[in-house]
Amino acid sequence: MRLALCLLIEFAASCSQRPCPNNDKSCLTRAQEADPVARIAFWHDALQQPVEQRFGPAPAQLAEYIDLDNRKNGFNAHPQPATIDDAFRRDVEAAIAGMPDEVKRLVGQHLAGVYFVTDLGSSGFTDKILDEQGKPVAAYVVLDRDVLMERTANAWATWKENTPFKPADGYRLTTLIETPPNDTRANAIQYILLHEFGHVLAAVGHFHPPWWSNELVKNPTAYPYFALSWQADAKGEGYEPHKADDFASRKDVVYYLTPKLESKQMVDIYTALSKTDFPTLYATTNPFDDFADSFANYVHVVMLHKPFEIDIGIHGVPAYTYAACWNNERCAAKRAILEKTLAAR
Repeated sequence: MRLALCLLIEFAASCSQRPCPNNDKSCLTRAQEADPVARIAFWHDALQQPVEQRFGPAPAQLAEYIDLDNRKNGFNAHPQPATIDDAFRRDVEAAIAGMPDEVKRLVGQHLAGVYFVTDLGSSGFTDKILDEQGKPVAAYVVLDRDVLMERTANAWATWKENTPFKPADGYRLTTLIETPPNDTRANAIQYILLHEFGHVLAAVGHFHPPWWSNELVKNPTAYPYFALSWQADAKGEGYEPHKADDFASRKDVVYYLTPKLESKQMVDIYTALSKTDFPTLYATTNPFDDFADSFANYVHVVMLHKPFEIDIGIHGVPAYTYAACWNNERCAAKRAILEKTLAAR
């Protein structure tokens, strides 16, 4: 049925992308680059709307574009546009309204919108938008409606932080990001949006090298936030933390995909994390999520005065507690950059 529809439409970018095999990253990347979704003209009407109105079901072509990205990165998920009811819409509005004015002002300059799908493959997705000269000038955010539909803030955060670990009897990891009166779906959406808004800022800023480039950065000092923790690896194939910020099994920290870590490693992993300058475990996975998750955690903890605590229990006995690092020396340099960014006019 889908193939027949492609044959009937003379111009359909989503159909022209289908011949790429899932393991052909070069082909999938070229298909994305040629898609109108990647260009500012596609988003002209959205950008004319007030910031607080730039959200809703994803355009069908956007869902197809993200499907390409999932295939390129090994996510076995196929996004589809998602409708949102009035209650969900109110929660999104509340999530954005409750953010600090500094965040809304900064992000609003570059945000093409927040859009919802089903079967995204993760909680959220953000990508850059290029102008006619190929310069990143804006970005959009996509969220999985179903991931958010029933989960409150603490339930969502607990689910997310368990995804790197294989389940095992007797091991428990819970995450606290809201006090009981504020443990709502709207506040789950807020934390996720803060992470994605970090990506929006990074798409047009100089916090880390472009995540869409295959060329490794040659001048780390051009990206001060990146330079605090990251460097090109010895093989020149990717990025790795400085030795002081790396730890055993860090490369096995994988979110949302098949877990590689055993539950019995939870305490060792979070103990090691507490000796680095990474505020969250997710931040250790790559330079891009380092900035986005640090941005979200900083705004959440420091600016909104909300909790962040990960508790690990073994056979009913408390074994380890990991807390926010923003008042600790280990995160002082990153805090300084975030403070300067959010204070900019």
